[in-house]
Amino acid sequence: MKMEGIILAAGVGSRLAPLTDNLPKSLVRVNSKPILQYQIESYLIAGVERINIVVGYKAQKIKEFINKEFKNTKTTFNLVENPDYSITNNMYSLYLVLKKTRPESFILSNADVVVKENLVKIILESDVDSGIAYQPDCYNDESMKVSVDSNMVINKISKQITRKYARGVSIDFYKFSNEAKKALEKEIFFTIESKKDLNSWTEVAINNILNTGLIKGIDIGNEYWYEIDDKIDLKNAEIKLMKNG
Repeated sequence: MKMEGIILAAGVGSRLAPLTDNLPKSLVRVNSKPILQYQIESYLIAGVERINIVVGYKAQKIKEFINKEFKNTKTTFNLVENPDYSITNNMYSLYLVLKKTRPESFILSNADVVVKENLVKIILESDVDSGIAYQPDCYNDESMKVSVDSNMVINKISKQITRKYARGVSIDFYKFSNEAKKALEKEIFFTIESKKDLNSWTEVAINNILNTGLIKGIDIGNEYWYEIDDKIDLKNAEIKLMKNG
């Protein structure tokens, strides 16, 4: 079964203003390239043949970028627009993709993370069918942390996990087989359509299906990644990227 890619890129990125006054956050450059380009190139090197990108703020800019930079690739790009990006969160963006395109299995990422070109390949080739990619022995107040049970199976993902119980930090990349996708889809559709909650994180839904035992951990070791929320992150990402080649 071929995995698709889903990149959530609808947000504004107000903490990066004025860089995001005329650009979506995902097109802010880190050294030589936009954040989104690092991710797309990683998906392409992994051989992902279809990439779904949810756009919202300055959506046209992303459309133009894709058409210019990736027009000669064999990969199909499907852009899904979230017109309510300013009043919804990334779970709603994922809901739109699941409802409109119905991928059987996929790798999911948030578009504000810079990664090296081999990252998606590592996740795709992992023997874990469905999982949360995480960096072990790492802790960051701003990031989603993961905790594990006595069998080293992930039992919680949350920003509120304390240092004592955190096994590591989620890098905002997730892998879903068809079985896990169905469980996630059911949870998200219930949240959006029944509870009418349009402003929750995707990780809330993921956390709620951990009791199925379908979601494991994908340990990325010391592989490079950097989540960018503000200008300090941007500067640190540029320094770290130069050190990591």
